[in-house]
Amino acid sequence: MLLPMLKLLVLSLLAFPLLARAFDGALSSSNLQYEIGDEDVWDVTGSDTLLTYPEMAYFYFIGPYLVFDLYRDGHRKKRAELRQYPEWQVSDSNSVHATMRLEASKLDEFTWMQLQRKEDWQVKPPLRLTWEKQQEIDGKTYRDYLVAVFYHGDEGYHKVPLIPRPDGDFDVDLYAHNHQVYIVLNDSLVHVENVVGWSDYQCYFKVGLYTSGNKADYGGARVGVRELRYQLEGNP
Repeated sequence: MLLPMLKLLVLSLLAFPLLARAFDGALSSSNLQYEIGDEDVWDVTGSDTLLTYPEMAYFYFIGPYLVFDLYRDGHRKKRAELRQYPEWQVSDSNSVHATMRLEASKLDEFTWMQLQRKEDWQVKPPLRLTWEKQQEIDGKTYRDYLVAVFYHGDEGYHKVPLIPRPDGDFDVDLYAHNHQVYIVLNDSLVHVENVVGWSDYQCYFKVGLYTSGNKADYGGARVGVRELRYQLEGNP
């Protein structure tokens, strides 16, 4: 166990200048939320802490990649995610850009990006970008696929198939502007959603790994991010 940990540490130190350029702006506007055993979600705040002292069990660096790594064993869902702040509204212009790599998994589903809302109680995320091992949407089956899962209050869930999981790195841009949400993958606009019903929400982005899905599930999942930045109205 010691040798792999030392190897990861050496790789992280060698890649530190690149990591600082690729992530520091985003990390300074993020909290890391992750699980520790049976405890609740904890937060680690600040770019210096996240770059210098990653949580090796869940969140670490391999070369240029910031890696989220989780194992789900049953009903309990796990998470290791960067929670962007401050919050904003969908009437304004706000976006997140990431260059990512998703590994296939034995799990049925995992979430790798979210548009979430802040409330005093637990709420369903308005938007999750997921990887699905197999998902049926409108009578068609999609395997090893990226799917957008929207939630619109009384209307419930609305699932949109996006693209097959890329084998390597891909670019994702998620925009909220003038009560519309735009999903752009590899510079191609793949979906636009009217979200005027979210007007009162205080929103934020999340990037990382959440072992979602309502059924008991078993297996590991890993997401790599090599670039991350936010563009928030009033916060250039």
